[in-house]
Parts: sequence; structure tokens; C-alpha cells
Amino acid sequence: MRVIRNGTMCPFCGSTYLRRYTVEKLCDAKVEPAHVHVVECRLCISAWQWPGGLTESETQEYYQNQYSPLHRNPYYDPDRKKQTAQIQLDFVSSCFGQPGSLLDVGAGAGAFVELARSIGWRAQGIDLSVSSEFVAQGTIEDVNGHFDVITMWDVIEHVEDPESVIRMASTKLTDNGVLIIETGNYLSTDRILNEPNWWAFHPDHRWYHSPGVIEGLLRKSGLGQIEYAKHNLRPNAIAPDHYLGPSITEFVMKALKRPHRITGLNRQYSDLKVAARNYPNLASIGIFALAARK
Repeated sequence: MRVIRNGTMCPFCGSTYLRRYTVEKLCDAKVEPAHVHVVECRLCISAWQWPGGLTESETQEYYQNQYSPLHRNPYYDPDRKKQTAQIQLDFVSSCFGQPGSLLDVGAGAGAFVELARSIGWRAQGIDLSVSSEFVAQGTIEDVNGHFDVITMWDVIEHVEDPESVIRMASTKLTDNGVLIIETGNYLSTDRILNEPNWWAFHPDHRWYHSPGVIEGLLRKSGLGQIEYAKHNLRPNAIAPDHYLGPSITEFVMKALKRPHRITGLNRQYSDLKVAARNYPNLASIGIFALAARK
């Protein structure tokens, strides 16, 4: 069954209890639309972009430009990518142990693959937009063979059908193999408190996932033994405190000061309570990563 973005029903749980809102673009690519239109499922507390988003050719053009040496976006800085790759590789090693075969999906310029090879992994990468010494151009459907570990760092929010991609990845794992997915946390305090200025609202991010949705897709594909990273897999990140939930006193004070915003504040308070109840160790993590085993 395909997961299809639409404006009438949640593709994951089937709920029609939806919220719609629009945020201004946060990036500078010429191919981007002026606004990002978001549909949120109030049951899953996850969201997707509808209508709109970049076409496949616009996506390729955008990321080819991002990886160009002329581009100044610090996210794509080679040195920072290497630092991030080391942290990500530490998480991979904690999940699987000894180096084996590894496929990095959405590998970009190949910093993670290059580092993995340097410590003994039989690693290769695939990317829709770029190719390099360590990365072939294409999608996961183009890759033959089976792998002990498959990684998707900041990929699942870009694909048109995340369920199909996860299912395809599961078929390419060896027995006891591990699939690792990293993506922005829609159920984070960062998103809930800073909407509509959340960093992850991007014209090429088709999906804004909560941990529960990704966990459900992994289990639906036959994977289990799910383990979450304890912090953002980024330089200088530290494990956050256990989130205890919102302050009712603070909520009342905000409501008294801004009574015209009571509906939004009530929704914000409700979402923070859900985050604290369901994922207290992830609520303060803006980018979550999890591993699931075949």
C-alpha cells in the first residue's frame, strides 16, 4: 500500500482530524515556492506538505547546487559533514558492533561512506542528486545485494512514499541487519514552541515525522528491537534532560496576556503533554535517529 500525501486524510492512521497552516519559506533556492503549505494530523501529531513541494528535477537541481563548492550553506560544509559522520558512525557501531556491509541512502558527497570505509566497513552510497568516488547516482531500487546496515540520514522526509522506501530497505537487509533512520522531530518542543519558524519547514521536505509514525512504518515492514539515539547526532550535542511536560502556570500566564491566542496556546499545551507522555527522552531532541533490526 502506497503512502500518498493529500489534504483530506492522514496517510498513516486514516484520521480526518486535520489542521492546515502555511509558513514562509526558510531557504534561498530559486526553485522554491514562496510558502510551505502544511497539513497536520492531530491524532498522529505528524504532518506533510500539501499541496506543493519541489518536483524531482527541482530537487536534483537544488542539491547539486548545495554541494557545489561555491555554495555557502554551513550545513553542507565538508568539515562539518565529517564531524557529523563520525558521530553517526559511533551510533551505527553501538547498534551493530563489528564493521560489515553498509549502504548509505541519500549519501550526498559521501563523507559518511568514506569515513565508514576507513575503519573497515564495506560501505557504498547512493544518492538521487550527486555522485562521487564513493557514491553512485540513483535510488535504493537501483542497488543490488544485501547489507548488514542501511542508513538514511535526513532522507525519509524527502521521499514521496516513505512506507515503500522503508519496505524496500528491509528487503535488502541481511538477517539480523539494522536499518537506521534520522529525521526532524515534529513532536519536539523545538517545533511546538517555535512554529511557524521551525527550521525543518523546507520546500523539499515532504514529510514532518513524529517518532511514533516512523516506528510504526518500521514495524509494519517487519523490523523490531527499536533503539533511539540519546541525543542529536550533531557536533556538540548533549543528551537532553527527561522532559517533564509543560507548566500549567506558564500556560495560564500566557493565556491571560494573549487571550486572542487561546486556541493556539491550548493546542501547544496539548502537544507538549503528548510529547512528555509518549517520548519524554526525545521531546527535547530536534533531530531523532532510531535503529530497527530485521
